[in-house]
Order: sequence, then structure tokens, then C-alpha cells
Amino acid sequence: MFSIIIPCHNKAPHISRSINSVINQTFQDWELIFVDDASTDSSIAEARKFNDTRIQIFHREIPGPGGYAARNFGVKKARSPWICFLDADDEWKLDYLENLKNHIENYRTIEFIGSAWEVSNGNQIQVCSASSQFASNEFHILKFSGFLEKSISNSPIVWTSTASVKRELFEKLEGFPEGICKSGGDIDTWFRLAKEANEVGFWNKISGTYHIDSVNMVTRTIRSFEIPCVVNTIHDLLKTSQPENVRLLKRYSNKYLLAQIAKSIKAKNYNPDLLRYFFAEVDKKKYAILKLFKFRIIRNLYQQYLEKKNPFYG
Repeated sequence: MFSIIIPCHNKAPHISRSINSVINQTFQDWELIFVDDASTDSSIAEARKFNDTRIQIFHREIPGPGGYAARNFGVKKARSPWICFLDADDEWKLDYLENLKNHIENYRTIEFIGSAWEVSNGNQIQVCSASSQFASNEFHILKFSGFLEKSISNSPIVWTSTASVKRELFEKLEGFPEGICKSGGDIDTWFRLAKEANEVGFWNKISGTYHIDSVNMVTRTIRSFEIPCVVNTIHDLLKTSQPENVRLLKRYSNKYLLAQIAKSIKAKNYNPDLLRYFFAEVDKKKYAILKLFKFRIIRNLYQQYLEKKNPFYG
């Protein structure tokens, strides 16, 4: 029923944790497609330790930024009607697939589903902000506008390692934006899927753990801050049509642009060109504040705040 895609680039210490969380699922109708993305450590050797005919292991010679190409490669090898994604350093709760199967059977029209998750830094665990926005342990269906609103309010309902999508929908939209962006491709993909499906399911039960103390995390190694994929997607959309939810789309774009600006300041590599993509007409107060970042002293103060507050996962 499920094809599980695990991309991997130099995650050897964590692979047994992620794969075991699949093998020990209470629901066992799955195949696991492990895509080693040109690792230089013992990642592929760790994956080969598992003796299970449902596990397929592939190796790519050239790594792709963000693991997007590896995930797309995995989906092309998939045979099941539903695709699940699990990063090599994360793990699932053992009833995740069983719950997912039940929701798919109960809501036949749903094509794209997210589940609540927790974030662990090795010492403390934090539950995703979306979880407090919904009744616990219940399945909720949000229209595309609701998907946008929750993200704008800092309560996104989709995270990569608890995202599941009908394979036909994923293939229709040609998957992750490989070769287009180095980071933020997950957000862009969830946006395009939600828009196409026009509804997203959200199961408000902790179904996976995002480990932010893992080795070789992409979010800690990025030093160039380009226009986020989803910002370009929305700008292109607004140029070619007048879709519904224009104001929401602009605010959604601003949210992820603001996050990119903040990350660039935290890394002491502020890119002022990012500001050109901000829709000032829907966030006038924020735009006024952003204009102050042209002053180094303001950026330094904000950088100190970000270091202390650490509002980003990874």
C-alpha cells in the first residue's frame, strides 16, 4: 500500500534508527526505497545490514541539493499507490502507517496528508505548533486556503517525514524541484500539492520525530540565501493568472521570504535583493521594519536576537 522513500547523504549514525522505525510498524504492507545520494561515509553499508526483501537500495553517483533528486528517483522506483517520505535521520512512531491507512480508507477523496510531529534536540522535545490548533487525535481536512492560513500563522500542517501523497498526484506535478533550488524545495512541493488537490488532511497525533541534533544537516550548512522556491512559484502564478486567495498567497510568500531574510541575517550573509520580492501591500508594517535592515547596526541587533531565540528547526 505504501512506498517509503528514504534519501540519504552521509547519515550513517542514524540509519538504523530510521529504518527500524519502518520495519517495526504495526502495519506491514510497505516497500522501502533507500536512495544513497553519493554518501562518502558508511551509509550504504548501514542500510545493507537489513535483511528484508521489502527494502530496495539504490546509489546515485552525484548528490543533489536538499535530497530532491534522490526523492524523485525513489518515487520513480515506487510501485505502491501512496508515497511516504522519511529522512534518514528522522523516525516514525510505530503506529504511523496503520493510522495513515485507516484515514485513507475513511476519506476516499483525500490525496495529500500530513501528521503532527515532535522536534528533538537530544535533550528536549517540542511538539509542532500545529498540534495545539486542532482537537487531539482527530483527523481534519483543510481546504487550500486553510493550508495557507495555518502556515502564515506559523502552524504549518505538513512536515517532510510525516507527509504522504497519492503517487498519481505527485507524478502529475513532477515532484520536488530538483535542479531549481538548493533549499526550501519541500515547502514549494507541499504548496503545489495542496493547491492542486485543494485540500489537505491533517492527523493530529504525533507520528514522527524530527531530530535536529543529527549529523550533516542541510539546514546548518547553507550559506547562500537565494529566493525561496515557493516565492518564485507564487510570483509566477500571480503573473500568469488571477487565482483565488490572492491576498493569502502574497502573505504566504512573504512568510517564507521573511524566514529566508532572517536566516541570512543570522548567518551574517544578508541578501538585500530578497526584499524586492516582498509584497508590501499586504504587510505594510513588516515592510517598514524590513527596510531598517539596510543599517548594519539593526542587522547586528537582530542577529543577536536570533542567536538567543533560535526560532528555526535546525
